[in-house]
Amino acid sequence: MKTTALVFDFDGTLVDGGLDKGIHIMYAAWVTCFENGLAAHLHPRNLEIDLARLLQAYLLYPGAPRFLQLKALAGALLGQEQRDEASLSLDPGVLAAFPRLKEPYNRLYSALNVAAASRYWRPFPSCKGVLVALAKDYDLFIASGVPQKLLEEDFKRFDFDRGLFQGVFGSDQRGGSDKGTLLKKIKSSGYRYVLFVGDSTKDLEYAG
Repeated sequence: MKTTALVFDFDGTLVDGGLDKGIHIMYAAWVTCFENGLAAHLHPRNLEIDLARLLQAYLLYPGAPRFLQLKALAGALLGQEQRDEASLSLDPGVLAAFPRLKEPYNRLYSALNVAAASRYWRPFPSCKGVLVALAKDYDLFIASGVPQKLLEEDFKRFDFDRGLFQGVFGSDQRGGSDKGTLLKKIKSSGYRYVLFVGDSTKDLEYAG
């Protein structure tokens, strides 16, 4: 065991998916709300209203666990004002609908990501060589908000060397084990230093 651990987020840090995930999150949230009892609150004939609300909420939660993002976006579609995670309390309409939103949202959002990963997403050109070099002096980990099963599939799809990493950790299907929890788990295993490499302001919060 080395004294320092380097922990990488996966999407956007090692794999280049452009802006796809943000678009997938907003699309999946809108469709899920529309098809699961919240259509009366949406504006299908004036989508600019819903898009502005979705974008405002999404920009508060980049890199957050997917069901926290869903909660924020569903609340925004119902007109809920949001400033930060501390102010996020669900409208009664969202609270009642939320349990039935999670499964279809998870299914649609995952399907969009798998389709994009299969056709368009690629590892950043130099990242594999950098990982090989870093593994000589540091213990490497992945801490991702992607559900563990999908993370394992993407790891294999993009042909990353699992042997370079001491652990590859994603979230669970319920949306738990966020990156903050995973970082604490890695830190508690005895490292003197832990450096987290991410790509969003939310990742900066997790590393704090």
